[in-house]
Amino acid sequence: MNFFEMSKSVADKFLQNIVFVDERAYIESDDNQQQSFNAKAVSDAFASKQKLCTVFAPSSQEDVERCLPMLLKADVVVLDWNLDFQNVEVDGQADVDDEADADQDDSRGQHTINLISQIVENAGQDKMRVIIVYTGETDLKKITGEIHASLNDKAFKFDTCKLSSTNVCILVRAKKHGEDVQYPHLPELQEMVCGYSELPDLVLEEFTRMVYGLLPDYALNAMTVIRESTSKILGVFSREMDAAYLGHQVAIPEKEDGPRLLAEIFGGSIKELLLDSQLIEENWVDEWIDEHVPVEGRHVAIKNAVLLNREKAHRLFNSKKTSLKDKLSEVFGETVKHEKDAPIMATALFVDNAENINKRFAELTQMRNTFGPVDSPKKMNQGTIVESSGNYYVCIQPRCDTGRIKVKQDGQRAECQFLFLPLQESGNGPAVIVDDKVLRVDNTSHHIMITAFSPNEDAHEIVFRKEGERILVLDKKETVFEWKGELKELQSQRINTAYTTELSRVGLDESEWLRLNGK
Repeated sequence: MNFFEMSKSVADKFLQNIVFVDERAYIESDDNQQQSFNAKAVSDAFASKQKLCTVFAPSSQEDVERCLPMLLKADVVVLDWNLDFQNVEVDGQADVDDEADADQDDSRGQHTINLISQIVENAGQDKMRVIIVYTGETDLKKITGEIHASLNDKAFKFDTCKLSSTNVCILVRAKKHGEDVQYPHLPELQEMVCGYSELPDLVLEEFTRMVYGLLPDYALNAMTVIRESTSKILGVFSREMDAAYLGHQVAIPEKEDGPRLLAEIFGGSIKELLLDSQLIEENWVDEWIDEHVPVEGRHVAIKNAVLLNREKAHRLFNSKKTSLKDKLSEVFGETVKHEKDAPIMATALFVDNAENINKRFAELTQMRNTFGPVDSPKKMNQGTIVESSGNYYVCIQPRCDTGRIKVKQDGQRAECQFLFLPLQESGNGPAVIVDDKVLRVDNTSHHIMITAFSPNEDAHEIVFRKEGERILVLDKKETVFEWKGELKELQSQRINTAYTTELSRVGLDESEWLRLNGK
């Protein structure tokens, strides 16, 4: 089993819900007819693959609009191209009104285009979506072109019967009619014909192509484990403890701290669940190497040009050496003078833009991910990174002092002093990735910045506001600070600990002979 097939098995466990929309789904007709659709055959095909398949047959514009929320929840959406409500069922048979059909030629596909546009808009830049237009129409290329034109989005790449962006894939496929060869004079379109039994494999194949990789496979496996462990999680979060939680809410000074505690408990439970699960197969990396590193190898421009081939990549990954320097030396005979060069070299063996990839991975390990709405308010917390007049700072205010700030004091609008440490290209503190730059925290006490802010009257916190593409807040002196991100909690705690350790240094006079002998 190669790496792609292993990724398919991961995606297969994750994929559950496929929704079809075809107005002819429950109309008796001959499967050899151009527009026919056999709902039972489709359901049987997906049932054989242990998938939940919903077939929705709209009979009006209102039905189409009503099905949209369902489509936004589906893993994969399959749509008929021409949702034709003029041809209705009469005595169990499809009654085709040729005149009405001719009148609708100019509006063919409009309902489907509207649904696709709304699904794509909902997907934005971060939701994965697979959409298949499954049609009895013959001009597949024209349909693909019309969908592309309606999206008016340069992010979509145009291919034969396929449109794709970083997170959305739209396919156009023809319904199979009997055993005759369709498109006999267009061989490139013959492979675009898909029978009911072939649909599950098509769905799985295209979904896997969108997401497969070591990290996506881990994420899909993790989400599958969480979904399959729903009952266990609910057993831990039992309603028998409702009274204890309410008692906690009553006892604490601020009710807003209650949900935060639940988030911490729940997040900890999920972490424990994942650590106890086998999410990465032992040979995943070896299979990844076999797929991505050529047998004959390629020359890698690091300190000295070295040849990386598949055999050396396997040796490097499976080396028993503990030091990266020793691993590189063992496999390539490459001497690494500086310890910090070793990780750069290790990544450069597998990808050309090693520095950019290392920065992105560092951000993943260091910065809080924002999964909420893009326009959700940002607040000043311990670990918040801001920029002002080209200078970068990290907030080291104790977390308990960033909220519950008094709005009024002695009848005047209150203000609260916040502490910041500078982020510079050189410094003695931990490294931080900001705006694609590697900066270090300046821990020296005489560089600390203290500035005052007034809290938001509703939130009792310092809340940033969105202005265009920027997220800003003003201090009491009207100095503008732009929000750049927020460190994970342990990352910000490390910075605070390093700073307080620097403050607690003890300076004293003692015998120089004794001091030197103590080194």
